[in-house]
Amino acid sequence: MAENRMMGVIPSGKTHKYINLFGYTTRGIPGLEIVGMGKNSRTVKEKLIFLTRQQNNSIPLNRFVLSIDPVSRVEKEDDFNWLELPLLILYWSLLNWIPLKNLENCFTSGRVFPGGAIVPWAPSQLKKVGEIDSRIWITSKWMLSPSGFFKLPLEELISSRQAVYIPEKNQIERAFAKST
Repeated sequence: MAENRMMGVIPSGKTHKYINLFGYTTRGIPGLEIVGMGKNSRTVKEKLIFLTRQQNNSIPLNRFVLSIDPVSRVEKEDDFNWLELPLLILYWSLLNWIPLKNLENCFTSGRVFPGGAIVPWAPSQLKKVGEIDSRIWITSKWMLSPSGFFKLPLEELISSRQAVYIPEKNQIERAFAKST
């Protein structure tokens, strides 16, 4: 069976929080389980299942568990939606659908939408993350990665996937623009 872990980043007020994510597969009742998101777990789980079923690959009959480390202390005003992309990457890595075996030094943030749009997000500045030397930020090729991170283009990870896409930069900017 497989296991992996990575870091998600979410906005929290005027700062950001690092969220430890981990996942594993076991033999057992087949399916996907997301732990640690409370009432948000069901919606995110269904999005991930829907996008995964859109692919032309078979899904093994294993139990997949994705979890948010409870030590991370996510509060009500923090936005769990920004963990959708890291959870999708973690899930697809457990399925061996992306060309990375180890996500331990990888960080990302972003949303996924049932229509197939994957919208990465990257803050310009992040506080220091421990003593990790080779930090990798997974984001779109046209986005900047935060200072101190190596960029891994998301397009390279999902290039073999069908029914998912990264919208053009101007479409994302319009979607997240604040109305005045």
